[in-house]
Amino acid sequence: MKLKFRNVMIVFICICLVCVGFKKVITIVYDCFDTTFLNNDHNWDQYSNNGHYEMYNYYSSFNQLSNKDVIQYVDNFYDIYDGLESLGYSMETCKKLMQTLSLDDFQFIINKKYTFQKIKDYLNIKGCIVKDIPKYLTSYQNKRHAILSISYPSIQSYNKNKRSYYIHDPYNISVLVKSGFEISPDYKPDDLRKVKIPIASDNEHYTLRNEAANAIEKMYIDGQDLGYHLALNSGYRSYDDQKDIYDEYVKKYGISSAKRLVALPGTSEHQLGLGMDITSQSVMNGTKRVFGDTDEYLWCKENAYKYGLILRYPQNKTDITGITNEPWHFRYVGKKIAKEIYEKNWTLEEYISTYGFTYDLSLIE
Repeated sequence: MKLKFRNVMIVFICICLVCVGFKKVITIVYDCFDTTFLNNDHNWDQYSNNGHYEMYNYYSSFNQLSNKDVIQYVDNFYDIYDGLESLGYSMETCKKLMQTLSLDDFQFIINKKYTFQKIKDYLNIKGCIVKDIPKYLTSYQNKRHAILSISYPSIQSYNKNKRSYYIHDPYNISVLVKSGFEISPDYKPDDLRKVKIPIASDNEHYTLRNEAANAIEKMYIDGQDLGYHLALNSGYRSYDDQKDIYDEYVKKYGISSAKRLVALPGTSEHQLGLGMDITSQSVMNGTKRVFGDTDEYLWCKENAYKYGLILRYPQNKTDITGITNEPWHFRYVGKKIAKEIYEKNWTLEEYISTYGFTYDLSLIE
């Protein structure tokens, strides 16, 4: 039986060689090998790799890369590690830096001969961009402020910047997403649930992350006791949902207007499951035309912070947020952050510009 199967396989391979050529067959076989053999972590060590398989396991644990890309990164890293070690970078330090640094970043450090002692304070700050370190060092600014002002001027939208950034941890409740600050199209929070307050009849997006849902539910109950009648007009939206909305706005108003009116897909707070559009019973029954004209809006504007929510796009802060006035759009950031933003009349942009990032992000080349 085994002999018969082997003969069949030989015939099959010969036919493939004739039909598609030797290089194509090798590629197919390699790809099959790559996706079956390497997908099991315990099989990394069966490669001849000078013990690199332990680093393969480590690097693949926080990257959604193909096995070939993991191997290439790790093997190339070992080729340059001696240069890093001579500058005072231990293997443990490098493993931590691998979570955000590219091979080009490591090579840049070696080329500039930056010792670990010289730049470690910058590397330890979330959002440090290695190629901007020469500017940090000559700016004579507070280290955090140097990183924010030099590498992320477009936190505040009036500072034009062609750079774009990828957010590694969109689960962080203080995360800033906006034009130029992107999350993965595949990101979907794992704690979404249906919000237990009235839902607008045409709203198909009635889920939020659990913390945000708890916040709006408590605000709804307290509002009811005071005679305010809130409802949810829109909650979590996927990347594809946001793309459909954005494309519709482009058709109606053109690209430049659409960018001011609705977030680009991948930069929407709705995809975070933390942004929500609130409405009222008076708008739903036609008594009031828009939420911004209601008593509910005035009450939310002054009290949302008590529940961890902020009015995300105020009328007088469009130059900072990059989005026109949206009296209906609120964002969950937690009570501590919301209280400070409210008391200082800030936006989330101004909060981040003061305190920096609490999550990892990297430059999109």
